[in-house]
Amino acid sequence: MTLAPYTTVQLLTQRYQDKQVQAGDIGVILEVYDHDSYEIEFSRADGTTIAWFAVPQDEVVAYSPLWCYHYQGSLQFIKPLTLIPWPNWPDLSLKMGHNILEIVGTTRQREVYQQVKGDLQRLAKLWHEAKGEIICTVEPASGESWLEFYIIQQTKLFCQKGRVVREQLEEV
Repeated sequence: MTLAPYTTVQLLTQRYQDKQVQAGDIGVILEVYDHDSYEIEFSRADGTTIAWFAVPQDEVVAYSPLWCYHYQGSLQFIKPLTLIPWPNWPDLSLKMGHNILEIVGTTRQREVYQQVKGDLQRLAKLWHEAKGEIICTVEPASGESWLEFYIIQQTKLFCQKGRVVREQLEEV
């Protein structure tokens, strides 16, 4: 389904990080092209433009503030977790031990979703390696949900996206 000009959309891919735009960012369709893409302007909350470029239709969805982000998982760091201010993520339960970070909870706030990613990136730079993963189930207001698996390796945060694939229903 093609969306109309001036529809508010949310980006689904990390492909445009070089343009300072990442998955979850909000934009407005300025023009609909015949070849299945949109011209989209991405802006900050204060209205200033971040970037403006063409995006294939399958890389955005109509934005709804009713998205859900479900978090679960833990990271075990090689070094003890000390000397950093701990993040405050509304709606999420954050447990910290000597060298472990555990996250559980659900938020509807896109800002919290972005903050969690940013804070995990900062932790990756400080603590280099971690065992385990944080899983975020992203449930858009319409359409299929997907999973984001976050791991830390060599001072970097990595995200692997996936979907649940169901096999044939069988009677048990």
